[in-house]
Amino acid sequence: MYRVVRRSSTISVLLLGTVLLAIGGCSNSSTSASTPSTAVQGDSGSTTPATSSSDTTSSGSSTSSSSTGTSAPGGSDDSSSGSDTGSTAGTGASDLKHFAFSQILTNGKSGDLYRFTSAAPTTPEKIAETTDTAEVLMRADLDLVNKQLRNLDSDSVVFAKQGKLYRLSLAETPATAVQISSEPAYCPPSGDPSGALSLFHHWDPATPTEGWLIYANAGNDGSCGSGDDKRHLVQLNMSSETPPLTVPSNLSIVTELDNDQGKPAGWLATENTILKRYSNDLSTSEAIPNAPNATYEHIGSQLDYEYLLATGAASGIYRLRTADNQLSQVTDASLSPGHSLVLDPDNLYWINPPIQTLVKRATDGSGTDTIIADWSATSPSILMILGATENYVLVQRNTPDHEEIFSVNKQGGSDPILIAESDLNLGLSSLMATPAKNDRVLLFRSPASDPVGKVELRSMATGDMSREWKNTALVGRVIDSLAFDDDRSDYLLMADNLTADQFGYAYSVNSRINAYETENFTLTSRPGSLANLNQVELITAFGWAPQFALSIVHDQQQQDIFYADVRQSGSFQAVTQAPANSGFRLLPMN
Repeated sequence: MYRVVRRSSTISVLLLGTVLLAIGGCSNSSTSASTPSTAVQGDSGSTTPATSSSDTTSSGSSTSSSSTGTSAPGGSDDSSSGSDTGSTAGTGASDLKHFAFSQILTNGKSGDLYRFTSAAPTTPEKIAETTDTAEVLMRADLDLVNKQLRNLDSDSVVFAKQGKLYRLSLAETPATAVQISSEPAYCPPSGDPSGALSLFHHWDPATPTEGWLIYANAGNDGSCGSGDDKRHLVQLNMSSETPPLTVPSNLSIVTELDNDQGKPAGWLATENTILKRYSNDLSTSEAIPNAPNATYEHIGSQLDYEYLLATGAASGIYRLRTADNQLSQVTDASLSPGHSLVLDPDNLYWINPPIQTLVKRATDGSGTDTIIADWSATSPSILMILGATENYVLVQRNTPDHEEIFSVNKQGGSDPILIAESDLNLGLSSLMATPAKNDRVLLFRSPASDPVGKVELRSMATGDMSREWKNTALVGRVIDSLAFDDDRSDYLLMADNLTADQFGYAYSVNSRINAYETENFTLTSRPGSLANLNQVELITAFGWAPQFALSIVHDQQQQDIFYADVRQSGSFQAVTQAPANSGFRLLPMN
């Protein structure tokens, strides 16, 4: 699977795929607002065409209070005054995107599966019944010149049902499930049917059905998670007549490997403690020369298909060049798995916990370890790397009663720049931060003077704030393309006009979902209003630009799917309407 360069061992606000933002408390939204008429209702699987619930008040020249500069989040969003932007033509054939979601069952299983397209979001179709767990395969065009994946879309759903594995195309009509191999005893990872489908997967974005899957299957006792589970390997284009392949018990997968066309080129694994490169089907292998006998962890990938590995024996970081299977040492024994670290195309940056320093080392093994930030003279603390931009590393420092976020110049030579801080003794919420484009950082916090919370855009070079959105929360991201050296979003989704109550946060009838492009953080559109939803508690949003889907938990723990387009104000539409204490969830994307 094509991958990006940067990897941090800490969790940032924005993850590749989804953003979860818990919003506690209840809204005082008007009860007179009509409930959206939707396509999927409860357990019936009805595909009755839905009535659009788009926010008609926010498209074009909006006359609502949200269109004026004084009512914009924080009063500083100059792009939100006057007419809304982004009200372009509707979805065209070339923009067609596919989405999949599942019913949530009381036993945690995925339940029935559904699909819908951006051309007809309010008329989802049931495509499979009573499944155990499922996930979506991504399709994309590989741009070898710019090292990017473009034209991202959901291609297929892979799911398990009664111990068997199936593949189903999201674009095919009619939707026909194809059994993958003759496997009769599939087991979900760790016995959790609501989790990921597999232990390891190796998708081929250009041809997803040529990807590979490693999963657990029931052992001799026929039970999952009983201690004698085994591992099987299948290719996703296998038929029900093809037996799965067995993964040897002494084999420990480190990572999947790609070739220069972005296609699966085997696996890196240890046989006992010997590091080897295996073919896709594990039928052939070759030892990696001069590799120490140890356990290994994949910590990130460089350009030109080079992989960085940490050893469990604390013997440092190694770089594997897959073109010729050459292994070279990057760092010494001071660095081991579990450290907070991040990569760029040329260097590795990591935290040295004992002496509270941020260290830099060239990944080609040249040079020496260089300390570019030092907190050793201050009080004992925990340091975590939150991510990096082109020229800066973002570091969080926690003490028992204080929390700080710093920007560190990758070249060193200057003191860390304090971006934000909070005093935990004053009951302030933890700061959340993520790197943004053009050497900036995006912050979300709830200071005592503003309990609802706000989003700030600050310079990594100076710490100065250039934008502020008060009473606003980040709820998701939309991605236009994926690249080796940049995993940041193309659009960010924010919910504004939040209010405060005894639980912390709540939505009002004026709350909206707004889309911002991340190059200059200008308002692209106001896709929709949350006026028809009461007691909103959780929003998850994700999509391939320009379309995106949202999962919203609202009235009486009702979880529903919604759809919108970052180019179009008023494009927010309900896809489902679940009964109380039930609902639907977007399938995880890989």
